[in-house]
Amino acid sequence: MNVASGLIHLGFDAEKDFLCKDEADGKGPYLAEWLSDKPRPSDAAIAEAVTAYEAQWEATEYQRQRKVTYWPLADQLDALYWDKKNGTNVWEHHIEAVKAKFPKP
Repeated sequence: MNVASGLIHLGFDAEKDFLCKDEADGKGPYLAEWLSDKPRPSDAAIAEAVTAYEAQWEATEYQRQRKVTYWPLADQLDALYWDKKNGTNVWEHHIEAVKAKFPKP
């Protein structure tokens, strides 16, 4: 379980509200110190938040894939300029191809 992602999903800030450590013993990260003035969430609440975070991460995978596949903004603007000037649709075809390759779930 990624304790830090669960706590962040609950609205806490790493190093401000809590400290996690990983002893590299195969047990994974754990909550080492609670620094927040707010009450510490229960282990069950943290586990539930981790599950919600992971579901959200998986549901938005297509966004991360699209982001690295789209052309840089300057190239997109250049393509739009030349499309308008030449009556072509290069930019639009690129966007459609990326969206088809990485569709929303």
